[in-house]
Amino acid sequence: MKRGEIDWLLVSLLVVMTTLLVLPGKDLPSYGNTPNFIWENGLHACGFGLLALLIFRKMLSGSSQNLAWKFFWTMIIVAVYAAGTELAQRWVPGRTSSAIDALVDVTGGLAGLSIAMFWQWQRQRKV
Repeated sequence: MKRGEIDWLLVSLLVVMTTLLVLPGKDLPSYGNTPNFIWENGLHACGFGLLALLIFRKMLSGSSQNLAWKFFWTMIIVAVYAAGTELAQRWVPGRTSSAIDALVDVTGGLAGLSIAMFWQWQRQRKV
């Protein structure tokens, strides 16, 4: 993926995620017979996993810091974004703010970042 492509993907993902995370409760979709928390937490984890992956890829194209620092800063950004969106949901009608949801978001980010780190490790091993 080229550097400019990552920028647009990252910005697009942030716009879509932020919009969906602050939709009023009445505008949220119903998931039929499947409990909502399964869909919601799964979608949150996947979204934040992709976010972490894109942030990490963006950091790889930048400075020469070691991977541990890039991992650390990626997780800080994901955690702050997760906490911020959960806090914003306090003031959205029909939505609630939950530390558990923020933890699910951060866990999804950690999973996505782990995949990105594994790919990077595999890439470096082949060189």
